Amino acid sequence: MNEGKIVNLEEKDKKDLIKEFNKRGYLLEDKMISILSRRLSTFNNLYKNPIGIEYGRRNNGERIEIDAIVEIGDKTFVLDAKRTEYDWIFSSSIERPNNAINVVYIHPKEGYVSQPMIIDSSLGFLNVVYHDFAIKFGENKLIRGRGEKISLPEVNRPIHDAIRQILKESKAVLLEGSKYMSAGKFLIPIIVTNARLLYLDFKDSQIDEQGNLTDWNSLKEVKAVGYNFHESFSFNTEQGFHSSRPENIVKTAFIVNINHLKETIEYLSGLHII
Repeated sequence: MNEGKIVNLEEKDKKDLIKEFNKRGYLLEDKMISILSRRLSTFNNLYKNPIGIEYGRRNNGERIEIDAIVEIGDKTFVLDAKRTEYDWIFSSSIERPNNAINVVYIHPKEGYVSQPMIIDSSLGFLNVVYHDFAIKFGENKLIRGRGEKISLPEVNRPIHDAIRQILKESKAVLLEGSKYMSAGKFLIPIIVTNARLLYLDFKDSQIDEQGNLTDWNSLKEVKAVGYNFHESFSFNTEQGFHSSRPENIVKTAFIVNINHLKETIEYLSGLHII
């Protein structure tokens, strides 16, 4: 076996190489799989990329596949790893409930249904949120994926894009029908990220007459959020499972920092949804 010559880099070049290498998402995906396979106390099945479920193609024709699927009891978790250089900030809604989520449930007779669920918010583990944006502190500008200056309405796109992607992946799992889902099971979409997740808490009195936020109660780092996504997205398909009920427009996707993936999976797998 021929051995190659060892290449020694200057410290700056080494840091530059590490920085560029870390931008690739597959390292985060590998770490996520390692946590799922080695640290979870119990699971029925773990499927990892390549799973063979295609839910789209990139502009160059390359297949887009799901990173991982984990089955634990009556829950099927669909997971997607998202690397970012930004902090992700979330807030609740003054007019909407802060303890209600909606998950997909396979009903024995009615196909899949959006199952509302009330969680115990007093536990403080999972914040239910409705709004988001990405930011790099110290740069005095809001950002999206490539660091360009943009207007405020576009600032939520990186997170929204990630949520729409995980919902598409969940829909693809439903298309597979009974291979990964069966009657009596719940479908739980999870985005796993290296981002610091921050929860912005404020009251109605801290919003002025022009609808501007003037102050807040607290900005705190959290382990995970349940994001109630209100943009139109249907799980109904001509294949796989069908819904015989009108769909609830609200779809909940969970977002977790990778350092808290194990405990988040264990928390969600233990929830009694019905």
